Amino acid sequence: MHLIALLLAGAAALKPLTGRVALVTGASRGIGKGIALELGAAGATVYCAARSSRQTGFVSDDRPVAASVGELTVEQTAEDVTSQGGKGIPVPCDCSDEDAIEEVIARIRSAEGRLDVIVPSAFATPPKLADAAFRDDFWKQGMACLLYTSDAA
Repeated sequence: MHLIALLLAGAAALKPLTGRVALVTGASRGIGKGIALELGAAGATVYCAARSSRQTGFVSDDRPVAASVGELTVEQTAEDVTSQGGKGIPVPCDCSDEDAIEEVIARIRSAEGRLDVIVPSAFATPPKLADAAFRDDFWKQGMACLLYTSDAA
């Protein structure tokens, strides 16, 4: 019996977030995807929210990535979370829409009864940042530039 208890304790140590529920916005790529995968590897249930989705047919291309990266959708991230040992749940969502985020949180609370971790990693490039002239002198623009980007977010 002692051996079984030790084995179970070891399994819990390997998956310390088992039973925990997380919401990661911007989970289809970049830092958001990386965090979602790590939460899954730690055993968490991870709701992966982002605009890019097989379901909607929208895949963001505002920031190009190498083709070798693979599919950048919430469904792919959720599948990857599950393959890492967690439970991935895809949530196609415009994370810049407050009502949509509130609906996602309500859905999670209804389904899971809890929400332990929120990782706000969604990002949308402010329109002027896509303009090369604006971006080239970004470091020279001081606080006016920072104020514009914080207002756009």
